[in-house]
Amino acid sequence: MARPPLSRDAIFRAGLDLVDREGIDALTMRRLARALGVAPMSIYTHVPKKEDLVVGVVNEATTKMVLPPPETPPWDAMRAVIREFRRVAHLHPNLVPLITRQPPTGVDSLRILESALDALRRAGLDPAATARAYRISSSFAIGFVSLESGGYFRPLEDGGGSRRLDLESLQGMPRLMEVAPHLATWDSDAEFESGMDVMIDAIRRSFGV
Repeated sequence: MARPPLSRDAIFRAGLDLVDREGIDALTMRRLARALGVAPMSIYTHVPKKEDLVVGVVNEATTKMVLPPPETPPWDAMRAVIREFRRVAHLHPNLVPLITRQPPTGVDSLRILESALDALRRAGLDPAATARAYRISSSFAIGFVSLESGGYFRPLEDGGGSRRLDLESLQGMPRLMEVAPHLATWDSDAEFESGMDVMIDAIRRSFGV
């Protein structure tokens, strides 16, 4: 059976699949060529540089984001965009470190940016304030999903393991001792929503909207 013609879109889709399966370190031209069953030079014909491959794979993930309808109330629209970013990050957790280094720049990604900026402008922020508010909201969203996908908030263990908590060493740290039980478990969905509320409330108070 004839192999479908190679294209940039097919390469980026295969690259995203490769990252999902094996992590970002596996995203090389040679490894991707093996996954596609082609010679590495076939990929270079369509994607000349590794940087182009990284950008294309990140952009490929953003095509799965669903934008709120244009008539959505502005702060609801802003929340919807942030939730969609987290949802897609959960689909592709291995990709999150790449997003922190390479912001998406494809057409679909720019539509997402347009939707977020439109929500902030419709909420009453001027262009300069909109840029600042967008950076604040992006920092919250990217920071949260980066720590979440990396397992930073996993409970510490009392006993063996790489995350072992030595209780004896905490005797001189009374605040850590009293808060530790509450650090051991968390509701990521609830804390994401409450954190987003705090962030949006702070933006509204700061810019008077």
